[in-house]
Amino acid sequence: MTPPLNSPNPDQIEIVLFGPGYGESILAHLGNDHWIIVDSCIDYPSGYPAPINYLQSIGKNPADVVDIVIATHWHDDHIRGIGKTLEECKKAKFCAAGALSKEEFLSVVTRHEENNTQMKVRSGVRELRKVYEILDHRGETGSSPKKAIADRLLHRITSSESLLSGDCEIYSLSPSDRQIDNFYQTIGSMFPPIGMTRQSIPSPSTNDISVVILIKIGEFAILLGSDLEETSDPQTGWSVILNSTERPQEKASIFKVSHHGSENGHHQGVWENMLKENPIATLSPFRRGRTKLPQDKDIQRIKGLTSTAFLSSKKYPPKEKKYPKAVERMMNSSARVIHSSKGEMGSIRLRNSGENRYQFWGVEFFGPAYQI
Repeated sequence: MTPPLNSPNPDQIEIVLFGPGYGESILAHLGNDHWIIVDSCIDYPSGYPAPINYLQSIGKNPADVVDIVIATHWHDDHIRGIGKTLEECKKAKFCAAGALSKEEFLSVVTRHEENNTQMKVRSGVRELRKVYEILDHRGETGSSPKKAIADRLLHRITSSESLLSGDCEIYSLSPSDRQIDNFYQTIGSMFPPIGMTRQSIPSPSTNDISVVILIKIGEFAILLGSDLEETSDPQTGWSVILNSTERPQEKASIFKVSHHGSENGHHQGVWENMLKENPIATLSPFRRGRTKLPQDKDIQRIKGLTSTAFLSSKKYPPKEKKYPKAVERMMNSSARVIHSSKGEMGSIRLRNSGENRYQFWGVEFFGPAYQI
């Protein structure tokens, strides 16, 4: 990714979605050098978090301008590099789903690591441990992460600070109490009994505890769907958000589509009741092994809901390098074949025209990003 070296004006809103094919991160400028980061992904081949690379490329020091870093859930494709991100953002608060903020989460991981030395730990767990180490090192001023739960105000930037027409408020709309309870009921089964080994600590199979974010400036709103999925339980997923009377009721003009556009992340009620007509929709693909999102039917569904939808990278990975047959036979016999999912970093940048006008937005593509 090679973004142009220009930063937004103090009165401009900017939203950047990064997604190389495996990974997702969002960077938002909310006026007068107040930035927030939601999730993290790695910008290959630099090996550095994409939002940090971007800020530095436009002449911004993350240590000075980032107010808050939010981890929506602990899946690897949303959390890789978040420890380094927080380390660079020295004044930033850290926020995670209420379930991830519990001390029991990391204590369970530590206990099983100590008793099962052969067990590998996924990067999501390693990243969370690094985050907690950073917070502990910062001491009392930054050691307590903000817990994201349903209908909670996470951060406010006053109009005098942002130079915008109204206060900027950042809300978490999930997870619900039921989602947090379900998470802790299932997490114990993910770990082997003490004295037994398992090759790795798996990630939870669902995205139930994903943190959906609503950014509100006066009547203007942005909805960031994370990886939240709809379920059959009305007290979880999008249903519980739609039925909430305590969440802000403003309809969003910009929507980061949930769970890479997949069918299980879709709820028609979101488009009808939480979004304005024909919103700007952005999404990142997911490419891992045989799983490739969004599928063709997902793209057609989204195109039927808005004419302004954008994907940060190609659905399908670039063709892999071909090797001589003898080399391929040797590789196949000695190792499990892993299809490359890193790909080239793509990003979508949205900027309004400034002067507190939110109806006019410029859309720019970098790398393989495109309009669907």
